Amino acid sequence: MRQLLFYCTVSNMTANYDIAGLIKFKGYSSPAIDAAVQLAMTPMDHPYHNTKHIYNAVKQVLRMVEIEPRLTHAQKELLVIAACMHDLGHPGGRNSKPAEFEQQSLDLARPHLEPLGVDMNALTVMILCTDVGTYTPQLKEMYKAHFMGGDMPQLDPVLKSLASDRDLTLMSLMLHEADIADSAGIDYETTCQATTVVFEEFGEEPSAASIIGFIDYVCNNTMLTPAGIQLYNDNMKAIYAQAQADAAAGINPCKKKVESADSSASSQTPPPTLDV
Repeated sequence: MRQLLFYCTVSNMTANYDIAGLIKFKGYSSPAIDAAVQLAMTPMDHPYHNTKHIYNAVKQVLRMVEIEPRLTHAQKELLVIAACMHDLGHPGGRNSKPAEFEQQSLDLARPHLEPLGVDMNALTVMILCTDVGTYTPQLKEMYKAHFMGGDMPQLDPVLKSLASDRDLTLMSLMLHEADIADSAGIDYETTCQATTVVFEEFGEEPSAASIIGFIDYVCNNTMLTPAGIQLYNDNMKAIYAQAQADAAAGINPCKKKVESADSSASSQTPPPTLDV
């Protein structure tokens, strides 16, 4: 019987992922980017919401903007900043009220980014829309209205700017899709790893049914943006099919084995302290 084992070590939670190098390699450099990167490296040691997750979200945003011709360089830079900031200071676990942790991230970022000319109104909408339980569904309906001939939805007042801003709607949905790519859009092993640590953070036991439920109810079985469709949809279909097969066979692909960190991991230099 096939089983996937995910090895979660301390090094996964404290590794100094080179977000700055990743971004500069793709040609993005500005005082606002530098400030966002330094903020993003603020240590977080939760099983899922940690520096690794921020790095992965930034990496996926960079992949998406490379193949999205509609956006200007400035818009792409703002999207990269949003990826750096979307889980800043995350305390772990789930929101207890709408966009609780997303708003906290914005409150932490504002004093550092607003003086550098970052469009905080746009950044606010983009980051609030990563709340999959409250605002992501409204964002998706707004995207369908702008780009797919759907009906104009009722929007929460904090999202009202989406009604008149097609580009902001696109950017917000790209951020959401990059945020969840590791959970549903790369490959089955990556999905199992992400699901394992998400549920560890929630204090719950994951299974193949957890993957199926996420793709059904959060992803609605598809990405919507052109970049998301191109990069992730075929992968999502394969991931979903494998999760269904595992569920039918009684296989849990999300088994976790926690190992003690070796001396090199435990002696790693932590990410830099916040000083912007």
